Amino acid sequence: FYRVKSFLIFTEIKFIQKGSRKPAYPENGDYYWFSIRLNYIHASIGVFFSYRNFGMAGAGISYGYLFHYSEKDVFGPSYILAPYKKTELALHLSYKKDFKNRWVIGVGYEYSILPVSQRYIGGWRLPPFAGSFNNTLWITISWVINS
Repeated sequence: FYRVKSFLIFTEIKFIQKGSRKPAYPENGDYYWFSIRLNYIHASIGVFFSYRNFGMAGAGISYGYLFHYSEKDVFGPSYILAPYKKTELALHLSYKKDFKNRWVIGVGYEYSILPVSQRYIGGWRLPPFAGSFNNTLWITISWVINS
């Protein structure tokens, strides 16, 4: 970390599991279900701004590498026609609050800049916005080893 008065430039590397699922509702006659799991390693860089004791708000960009994915449905493992891209470029916004006993609570939102798959279910989009995008909301609880 590099701190200059009221802002902090940060970098981080993290393991992220993303996915989607649709459960079956047999009581309504809907027997179809599916599950998608995407495992990424993300490297991020960004800037946090702090204002007095209100915490830190930040924004940045991250590059992710997809090292494993699985997709299955009611018929078993699914082999899709348009596979997921191996890389992801995303923007993120976050907020972190430090507490005196070394605990940090954070919330954040991340959205892919480029599509992670050429497949899009639910209509059509014009390029370069054709495809599926990752949309992620997260909550973190951290304990600082050395402050």
